[in-house]
Amino acid sequence: PAQCGTSTYFPSTQECCNNKVVNRLDGVDLDLQRCCGDSLFQTDMQTCCNDVVKTKVGVNTECCAEEPFDADISICCEDTRLDGVGTAEEKCCGTNVIDIRTHICCEEQVNIRVDSFTKCCLGATFNSASEMCCKGVIQARITASYRCCASAPYDYSTHRCVKYKVNIRVDSFTKCCLGTTFNSASEMCCKGIIQARLTASYRCCASAPYDYSTHRCVKYKVQPK
Repeated sequence: PAQCGTSTYFPSTQECCNNKVVNRLDGVDLDLQRCCGDSLFQTDMQTCCNDVVKTKVGVNTECCAEEPFDADISICCEDTRLDGVGTAEEKCCGTNVIDIRTHICCEEQVNIRVDSFTKCCLGATFNSASEMCCKGVIQARITASYRCCASAPYDYSTHRCVKYKVNIRVDSFTKCCLGTTFNSASEMCCKGIIQARLTASYRCCASAPYDYSTHRCVKYKVQPK
């Protein structure tokens, strides 16, 4: 015998479903028996919808809430079955069905799909080839190097986004240090503090700079080598 909750059962003739002992289905192969809530069902003829045993209605039977439906001819949107649809191009948009070749669903709102560049920006659409969605605000993408800095657009080739603020990028050495920028060729960002990089061997020891060739950093303290 095996344990089922606080009871024992015999797997050859019984099953444990949801901590309840139930008898095996007569004349049904064991491989075709599965639990559905605290009951057993026959998988080749039945299905389980929200712990309720239902009769299959087709080869591709799926559940819509507690009701079975044929996914070849129907679709389930928000627990509502809609008949006469079910192709690969048809998808749910809230309680509506759309053809994804001609429409796009944005925040459960149906919008027209103009072309392959049509994307969602919250509940609206935009052209991703010439526009950007910046924190829900549609902005013009003037060049390919344009990016979003929070809701504002900026040119990544000439500016940097630091803590959601646009800063001028002086050159390729311009890097971020918390909320500001620094020249990484001559400076370092040590725990949010900009320090001078006097030589190429300078490093950070916590917020302090040190010369790696003559000193070492031990437990965040600079010591001579």
